[in-house]
Formats: sequence, structure tokens, C-alpha cells
Amino acid sequence: MVAQRRIPVDTQPTLLASPPDEPRSIRLPSDWELSDERFLEIGRLNPDQLFERTADGRLLLVTWPDGLSAAITTRIAAFVSLWAMNAGGEAFGGDRGYFLPDRSGRAPDVSWIDDEQIAERGGLRGQFRFAPRFVVEVSSPSQQLDSQQEKMRAWMSNGVQLGWLVDPYEETVRIYRADGSEEQLQRPLELSGEAVCSGLKVDMSQVWEQR
Repeated sequence: MVAQRRIPVDTQPTLLASPPDEPRSIRLPSDWELSDERFLEIGRLNPDQLFERTADGRLLLVTWPDGLSAAITTRIAAFVSLWAMNAGGEAFGGDRGYFLPDRSGRAPDVSWIDDEQIAERGGLRGQFRFAPRFVVEVSSPSQQLDSQQEKMRAWMSNGVQLGWLVDPYEETVRIYRADGSEEQLQRPLELSGEAVCSGLKVDMSQVWEQR
């Protein structure tokens, strides 16, 4: 990890200071409402960046994960995608965002929506203005645990039924459920989709880094 250099006060960038892998808040005019349309337009004008919007209207620039975190995400996504092809619904990677009931706009690393959600909105085209049934977030080493847990609880409060927060470096998985319960597992060898994603089994022995 490259150390951050000190930036003189008179050349402060528009991004607020934060750990390098943490989403960074971008300053916006105080009288400028970050509507859904403006949020999407910012994304179209900056196709090489990933943005999220908080419930209180702040714009976040999400930085790229490190190599191990990206690899772990891809491995989990492969299991989820293969399961969804047989079980139904649709699985997505980190470029699929959701406008949530609390007015935030978030993009989990992995997500799944069921056939009922697809039918209710008449297909997959257009923006998603609901919460997925299932989300996975994979942390990078410099992200703060408190902010990650806060994000997971926000997912659940917006209607997600099952969530996994995976830490590739500590090799832990925190499981969040719709009933408010939380569970932490240390280097589990298998993860289950439980009743939400019935039949989903992720062989974590194939996901954790091979040392």
C-alpha cells in the first residue's frame, strides 16, 4: 500500500480526506439537489468511475478495490451466478446499482433479485428502484469496519433479506438477516443462501486465497 503524501492546505482537492479504499464524499453546492436524474447524468459523464449516493444526498466516489478483494468478489459472484441460472432470478456484479427507499443509491459487489421482483417491474430494462433480496459486500484492507457495518445495516433496513460482509484479510464473514440478527463466522468453508436463496452453496474453500 502506497503511503498518502501530505497535501498543502492551499491545494486541497475537492474530495474529503478518507482512507484510500473508503468511498469519498464529493462536495456539491449547498442548494444543488442530487436528484436521480442528476446522479445518473454524473455517472454517464464519468463512465470510468463508480458513484453512490447516501440517504442524505451526499455523492460518494467509490475507489477500486485491491487485487485480493476483487478476486474474492469474482469467485463469490461465479457461485451466485451459476446458482441463479438454475434457481431463477438474476445475479449482478458491482456495476448494478439500486435506488433504495431511503433515497440512497447503492451498488453492492454482488446482488440477486428474484423472479417476483423481475415480473413486478416488467423485466430487467431501466433503473432498479427497490432493494435486492440478497447482497454481498467484500471489504478492502483500509476500509473502516464501522462504515462497512453501517452500510450493511442500511441495506437490511431498505428491504434486503440476506447480506454477507466478507473480509478477505481477516477471513471472516458477517451474516445479516432480515429479522435483525447478525452472525460472524471465522474462515467458514461453506456459506448457505438459507431460505432467501434456497439451494445456494458457496464453497469458501475455493474462494479464500490459496496460500
